[in-house]
Amino acid sequence: YLDKQFLQYATMFSFKATFFATLLTGAAASNPKLVSYEPQTNVADHTAGISLDQAAIDSLVGFDNEGSFADAERVYREGGNSKSYAEIYLASGLPTAVKKGTEISGKTTDGTSVTGKAIQDYPQNSLIIGFQYPTGDQYENHVACKVGGLPASLQVLDGCLDDTGANQEIIVSGGVGTLAYDTLVNKNGRTIAGFSTSADTRMRPGDDLGEPYFDFFEPYLQYYGTFDFGDEIASAGFNGDDTNLDKGNVKLTGYDFRARGEVAKKASAYINTGLYVIREIYDALHDCSEECGVDQCNDDAVHALDEAVGFYVGSEYVTDPDGQGNLFYGLAEKRALNFATGVNGIAGQSMVNNKIMQEFNAMKSKLNAGQCDESESNAREIIRLMQIPLIQGTIRYAQILSTTIDPLEKSMAEGAVFAAGILPKVNACNEDTATTIYEHMRLTPSKASKADFDAVKRAFESVYDCLEVSCADIGGMIDPATGDTYIDGAEPCGRVTAMGVSNDSGAGTFSLSIGVAAIAGLAALFM
Repeated sequence: YLDKQFLQYATMFSFKATFFATLLTGAAASNPKLVSYEPQTNVADHTAGISLDQAAIDSLVGFDNEGSFADAERVYREGGNSKSYAEIYLASGLPTAVKKGTEISGKTTDGTSVTGKAIQDYPQNSLIIGFQYPTGDQYENHVACKVGGLPASLQVLDGCLDDTGANQEIIVSGGVGTLAYDTLVNKNGRTIAGFSTSADTRMRPGDDLGEPYFDFFEPYLQYYGTFDFGDEIASAGFNGDDTNLDKGNVKLTGYDFRARGEVAKKASAYINTGLYVIREIYDALHDCSEECGVDQCNDDAVHALDEAVGFYVGSEYVTDPDGQGNLFYGLAEKRALNFATGVNGIAGQSMVNNKIMQEFNAMKSKLNAGQCDESESNAREIIRLMQIPLIQGTIRYAQILSTTIDPLEKSMAEGAVFAAGILPKVNACNEDTATTIYEHMRLTPSKASKADFDAVKRAFESVYDCLEVSCADIGGMIDPATGDTYIDGAEPCGRVTAMGVSNDSGAGTFSLSIGVAAIAGLAALFM
């Protein structure tokens, strides 16, 4: 296992060198597609940055030691790949105020010129200025300075401003002039932890503390009792301790590294980043309603939607489609194979992703036309569909835990973190139902699973109408031993005939042919 993880880590290191070499050769066409969605604005830094941070976290928690978990948490909190900037400590204060976006140029250690911009407003006499590094529009070469919280082996320094003393000065446009600096620290302004720790402002219209939270966020606040619940859950994984939430606590004290790693990486990708996808969708609606005039709209609304799609799909899928990606898009693909909810059963794209990409494209068209109110239906449908993989994940691990004599701590943790992602929505429908699911899926100090698959499945089915999902949406669990029948007792509820699956005979067999590659892929997901 460690050898496998080392190879994954070494591959990431090799990718670093290729990454910068590609940058030097120049970019290809602008704004490459994210599956079937073509961004209208440049969101490569968002898409690739967060996906690469998640990849680093996923790899580091695989090393099963406290040092690697500390490294993983550092990437989680400090980033390394998204919104890279240098915090520059000037030799003397700014002679005049500098506005956000003001062009700034400097040199790398080898004397290469690099031009960026001020990351925010700075007052006259400030001894600090932030230089945001330039970004490209390709996912594999979006930025040439990557430091933040990355381990040294994953850092890219070639495009960073000089910090050796050879070229330590910058030129600030707008008449500010040439300024010497004493030192700098390379940081990142966008992190996976920040998606949760900044939620008190970011989950409100216009980031205004005077505004109420977005309505989609209210069930999570009511259930967990704090806006940064995602960070608490991820932190419990990184540190092997317990959350302190009003409900739904995840208690990892005494659990092994693999259990902790599953909570850390899944909370990062599916709770923190997953909810931030929805935040960007709501931001697009807000920007549309606030900034679209009678005759035209600016790009802000579509840019927010482009960011949402980037955070949903991630660059790991774009650069390696066979790997499915490491963000929410990849989760939906994996669960579709387990539950036969692809466009052709277990073959082809997941129905969830197929529909969500359609909704993203339809919403972009409406935003461009200034149809703000009409865009809300697309947003609501995306949010509805994003519940499905979380429900499937919880049900899947309830089945695994209830039928395994001595289940792995890793499996218990996976079930608990999938439940954590959907329990607030269940609780908003019925508190007793949420309690039932939690009690069966929670991590216990004794490390003894309390999962009862039938009870968990029935509990979810009792709130499907409230959650606006159907038996066909969720599907049934496919037996990995056969590849073409349902696990006994895990068939879809009702009489499901959608998505290429027929349950009319009671035998739970597929009504489609499945290729050898598809069966092999399914079997791999059950290993």
